Amino acid sequence: TRITNDNESLVNGELTGNQLILSYAPDASGTATIVIRATSFGKFVDESFVVTVNPIDDPPVIANAVLDIIAVEDSPEQTIELSHVFTDIDNDYSDIQISLIENTNNHLVKSTISWNQLLLNYQANENGMAELTIRGTSNGYHVDDTFAVIVTPVDDPPIVANAIPDVALDIFAETLTINVTNVFADIDNSHIIKTIQNNTNNDFVTVSLIENSLLLTHQAGIEGETQITVQGMSNGLTIQDSFNVSAYDSDIAPQIATAIDDITVVENAASTSIDLLSVFTDPDTQDQSIAKMIVSNTNDSLLIANISDNTLTLDYQAGASGVAIITVRGTSRGKFVDDTFTVTVIPVDDPPVVVNTIDDITVIEDSPDMMIDLAAIFTDPDDQNIIKSIVSNSNESLVAPIITANLLVLSYEPNANGTATLILRATSGGKSVETSFNIWVTPDDDPPMIATKIQPLMVNEDAPEQAI
Repeated sequence: TRITNDNESLVNGELTGNQLILSYAPDASGTATIVIRATSFGKFVDESFVVTVNPIDDPPVIANAVLDIIAVEDSPEQTIELSHVFTDIDNDYSDIQISLIENTNNHLVKSTISWNQLLLNYQANENGMAELTIRGTSNGYHVDDTFAVIVTPVDDPPIVANAIPDVALDIFAETLTINVTNVFADIDNSHIIKTIQNNTNNDFVTVSLIENSLLLTHQAGIEGETQITVQGMSNGLTIQDSFNVSAYDSDIAPQIATAIDDITVVENAASTSIDLLSVFTDPDTQDQSIAKMIVSNTNDSLLIANISDNTLTLDYQAGASGVAIITVRGTSRGKFVDDTFTVTVIPVDDPPVVVNTIDDITVIEDSPDMMIDLAAIFTDPDDQNIIKSIVSNSNESLVAPIITANLLVLSYEPNANGTATLILRATSGGKSVETSFNIWVTPDDDPPMIATKIQPLMVNEDAPEQAI
């Protein structure tokens, strides 16, 4: 007894006693012809049969799991390449759609996926752990990979939270007490040690610190000025704040020469720059030497205000609208004047955008229905009630797409192969955006089938030849 097999890469046949054992190779499909020979007294007979192994679509698997990530607090944005995390023996790795399923701690790290790259945006002064789950989808099947992002804490230095303003003393004033409780702040520690570091003119003013009270003692009737520096220390880290103290018998406070007009812009406008040289004036001091500072901004989520040299810059936050009241202070020799103006940002309806394109799809003929989640494809900062629709399908005889809620369902027509291009549209607030992708259906060699069954025949003995 012996066996011949014309496709051992598909199936292996082994005779054990009177049993033929067939062992199939993993992930292999096709046909093999096996011949069995029976021998007796030098004579033999052969029996052949065909083994057909039909292909099935295996789900994707994790080829290279994402390792747990350890970062320190306030780390810069990090990019993780995901192209080779998943694999599918039936599909090219570049055709596997990767999406973010879950982030258990958005307060710690913001996470998005774009072009098979995971972007991790660590939030300021946050530490702890988040578990992220990413999904690889191929031909309607998926597999998930979960990993941890651990952010270790760092000791941030203290900051100047409320700078001590310059002080203009009356020429005959003798003492002034300044509360320095809230001058410094530390997100990691509330116990900040304050000390006096410097006083440039002790003959004019002496300074002492008792707990959180800074006491200035002035020699009455004496004109002059000094700079005082106070230090805050927290966990060995320090920060300093300096301010000026002056007393002049004839000093006039600065004045507003040209008030800043109220400003109105539309949402997402370019930054506004304002020259402050002409805003304040002082009869006793050159206008260029007047110190400018932002006293308050009532709406940081609308705009960020900064002063560099004598230029006030207003940077508008993306997608934000509303009203902010800005107060700018001009200070000269410890005396000051404030100018307040209003900034109004008018909202505009932004169109929806494509945040994640759909990768081209390759499947084999007669594949099962495939579902694609459209929730992560489009977004609109103004309105998440986005209507998704199919604009066109270049080959309706190949695939029939429908959209149900946020799911795009692709139903492949039986025994059809070829190429189709689908264009999808997202509409929100009357504005829309489109994205397209290609579908390739590769042919599969279908087995023959009985088209018309031969019915039973009944004829008489010695009947003539008959053609069927």
